[in-house]
Amino acid sequence: MNKIPSLYNDRMLDILENVLEELHDGVTITDRKGQILRVGESCDKLYGIGRDYQGRSVSDLEKEGIFSPSLTLIALRERRKVAMMQPDRYGHELLVTASPIFDPVSGDILYVVSYASWDSSNLSEYLHSISPRKDEPLCRIGCESFSSEILDNELFGYTTVNP
Repeated sequence: MNKIPSLYNDRMLDILENVLEELHDGVTITDRKGQILRVGESCDKLYGIGRDYQGRSVSDLEKEGIFSPSLTLIALRERRKVAMMQPDRYGHELLVTASPIFDPVSGDILYVVSYASWDSSNLSEYLHSISPRKDEPLCRIGCESFSSEILDNELFGYTTVNP
C-alpha cells in the first residue's frame, strides 16, 4: 500500500516540474526558511538564475541584488501575499508576487511561491490594490472577444462625423 502514495507523489512532482518549465512567468518555490527548492526555466531569462540556484538562500540573492527587496522574505516575515513592481535584469518592470502556502492544520508556512510576470491581469490586480478603489470589486473583462470597433466605442465613446 505504501507504493501507491509514493508513485502518486512522484507523478505529481513530475507534473509540477513540467508545469514550471512551460510557464512564461519566472517562478521560484522556497521553503519556510527561504531556501530555494525549485526554479522555473523563465527565471533564467528574467533574472539570470537557473537550477544551479536551487538550495541557495533568497537572503543571499537579496544581498547580491538579484531580488531587491526579496518579496519571499517579506511574505515570510509578514505571513501574507505581497506584490510589487520590480525590474528584471534588462530593466523592464515586472509584477512580482510572493504567496505563502500555509499548513491547513498548524497554520505554519510550508512554502512560498513567488512569480514574476508581465501578465496584464496580474498588473490590473496590482494597480487595483493600490488605487483609491481598492476596497471596491475589480471587474475583469475578456476583451479578446470584442472587435476593436466595439472596444473603441465602449472605452472612448461613439461619435458621428457629419460630412
